[in-house]
Amino acid sequence: MGKPPDYDPRMDASVRVQIGKLRQRLERYYASEAPGAGCRLTLPKGHFELVLDSVSAEGQIAISEESDGINWRAVALTLAGVSVVLVVAVGVLVWKSRAAAPAGVAASAVRWSSV
Repeated sequence: MGKPPDYDPRMDASVRVQIGKLRQRLERYYASEAPGAGCRLTLPKGHFELVLDSVSAEGQIAISEESDGINWRAVALTLAGVSVVLVVAVGVLVWKSRAAAPAGVAASAVRWSSV
């Protein structure tokens, strides 16, 4: 919302106020303009993340995939980062072991040739 990196929401409640207004507008929209919508965007209280909820035929909001409190995007990004680090580490180890193998073989060949 155009706030600087050092923005403190405890000192300036403008973001919370705007999110509250957006939350109310979404509720009014789904109540008047799209009461039969199959899914709804919601802003759960205490969070600043949009959640896509599916709506049952009776009009009740079903539990969404994101409502379990787990930030799946963060989990996926963490796993992707760990995977990249592991692939790079294995690549470096393989590269070093192949680079070191001929020198070791040559040194042992020199050692055994004098026997």
